[in-house]
Amino acid sequence: MWHWRAASPRVTVAVRSRSFDPVNGQLKPDVFWEFNSLADPVTGMNRRISGERDRRFSFEFSQDLKDWKSTWGIGYLPGSFHFTNWRIDQVSRIGIHVPYSWVYWIYNPTPDWNLKVQVDNASPYRFEERQDNYAGPRNVARLASTQDNFLRTRPRLYLQLRRTF
Repeated sequence: MWHWRAASPRVTVAVRSRSFDPVNGQLKPDVFWEFNSLADPVTGMNRRISGERDRRFSFEFSQDLKDWKSTWGIGYLPGSFHFTNWRIDQVSRIGIHVPYSWVYWIYNPTPDWNLKVQVDNASPYRFEERQDNYAGPRNVARLASTQDNFLRTRPRLYLQLRRTF
């Protein structure tokens, strides 16, 4: 299935394979690239739009287990990405350095109740934030300071109980 946004292709495909054919299973690769640019109103230079991610590439496998009234799944994000925000006197860049993965199990004891247990960020990733601060408008002022932050994230456990009416 193709999704288009501002001339940016996104491909999500459900894959069935003879060599990998689990019962009621689905493998979904998701590929997304953002192609955009504009003239920076401060410097006049060509750059991407503020806050837009440059790419996303992930795999997710899920499988329905009818006898257990359950669904389980696992996902993996193999490619790093970043986005940048431009302001009059600051440029900040956020980067996510992978791997990033998640695993979940959903139990449906009745049609209107479900319990979801999810481990998000199962393989902790590195988060990077860099801010270049200028003494005034970026096109005329000097760079006043640079701040670099690097964090290693931790896994998170989510528990969700839901009832539909």
